[in-house]
Amino acid sequence: MTGFSVDHDELMRAASDLRAIHAELVGAVGLRYEMTPVQVGHAELATAVAEFQQSSRSATACVFADIAAAADRLSLNAGHYQQAQEQIEASLDSQTVSR
Repeated sequence: MTGFSVDHDELMRAASDLRAIHAELVGAVGLRYEMTPVQVGHAELATAVAEFQQSSRSATACVFADIAAAADRLSLNAGHYQQAQEQIEASLDSQTVSR
């Protein structure tokens, strides 16, 4: 025995926590500091600010996608571990019965 074990409920809780974090971030995080070229006051600076804002939106979208994907993978793995545990238990039960 290797001592390896997986707590299905803990994996599902972690996935649920990540989904809650994702929902909270999606609802709260936004680029609320967008500026128009007139507000910036300089054409080159306005271009740089616009590029920064687009990069920030892209980075934020990647973080959101990563959080959602991690939650999905945790749920999927929890299901696989649960299924494997059930198969092992069924196999052991059938071996016990056949003896």
